[in-house]
Amino acid sequence: MDDETNRLLAKRLRAALDELGMTIKATAPQVGMSPQSLYRKLHGERPVTWTELVSLSVLVNRHPGSFLRDRDA
Repeated sequence: MDDETNRLLAKRLRAALDELGMTIKATAPQVGMSPQSLYRKLHGERPVTWTELVSLSVLVNRHPGSFLRDRDA
């Protein structure tokens, strides 16, 4: 994934977590990450792996592809 796509993915994941009132601190252990690592990924500082995307998608009850579609939307 290029940097722009990764930043957009991070933004969409953050928004999905925010909509459900899920904090980074509470979410991180559920996806097997430290809060610091999850913060970096959700702010586009580090790339999100496919496995992490799937784990986060399950938590917010959305299909992983929904975060990647329509890059300009």
